[in-house]
Amino acid sequence: MPLPAPTPEQLEAARERARKWEAMTPDERRAYSKELEAERQAKRKASAERYAAWKAEQKTKHEGRRKDLERELKALLAKYGASISASVGAGSDTHGIYDESIEVSMLVDAYPGHTGRDEITAIEVTGWSISASDLKDK
Repeated sequence: MPLPAPTPEQLEAARERARKWEAMTPDERRAYSKELEAERQAKRKASAERYAAWKAEQKTKHEGRRKDLERELKALLAKYGASISASVGAGSDTHGIYDESIEVSMLVDAYPGHTGRDEITAIEVTGWSISASDLKDK
């Protein structure tokens, strides 16, 4: 998806930053760059916090569906004596692998301002497989 064209206000703000930059000494430019980076980091952090709050809200909103999925999956795994596992290729390098887990996700409506669908983790089990005994009774 292409980015939207900048608004006239955004263009003017960019021009103003460029004029300000040209008038600065090298030390002022370094300080200004640090200020801009701090602002960008604060915006990214705030955005990540809003997204995490939305994901938590979605998980709560869909708790009934999540419980149904877990209960039905447990019944299916028990009925067929099956499990869900993860694996890697024989030539894989395991250096750096930690916190292994298997996740089953559910689709939910997209994050506000985005299109399509998003995922929430419905079931997470530590390790490389899920069996009926790993799932809680609900």
